[in-house]
This record gives sequence, C-alpha cells and structure tokens, in this order.
Amino acid sequence: MSRGWSIALGSLVALALAAAVFYGPKLREGANMGAGFVAKQMCSCLFVEKRRFDACRPDLMAGTEVFRTEQVADPPGVRAHLPFVAERTALFDAELGCTLQ
Repeated sequence: MSRGWSIALGSLVALALAAAVFYGPKLREGANMGAGFVAKQMCSCLFVEKRRFDACRPDLMAGTEVFRTEQVADPPGVRAHLPFVAERTALFDAELGCTLQ
C-alpha cells in the first residue's frame, strides 16, 4: 500500500472513531427507545390482544425489524434487543397489562 493510501485510511479510521464518540450516546439512547417500543407493542399484542407472536410482528412500524424479539416465560413478557447496543423487556401483569422494565 502506498503512503498516500495509508494516510487516507488512517484519516478515515480517525474520522469514524470521532463520529462514534460524538454520536454513540445519542444512537444508544434512540436504540433503547426503539427497543422499548417494540417490547411493549409485542407484549400488548401477545398478552392483551391474545394474538400469535408471528401475527404481531407485521403490525410494528417500518424500521423496527432491526430489533430481535423473543417471548420470555416467567414472568410472561417480551424482550426486544439490538445486539450489543440496546435491550428492553416488557412484562405482562393481568391487572396492569404490559409495562416496561
């Protein structure tokens, strides 16, 4: 690799790191909010509306497909997460419905 390419690559890496430091907290905050939305919506669909898990997913807003979801058993609820970035869980209570933890 020529010296010019090495400098360009180094500059690009430095710029990416600076962007991660500057924007990282905001991205994590937004991801946590999105994970909470997905967990709560899926939990309500499953336990309040009593629908199937696979029937609930299409009802979510576009863009939320990046979050992985799974049903939790005890206590019943839904966990939504974006690996290594955000995770939220909504638990079901017969009197209160679904609440975020």
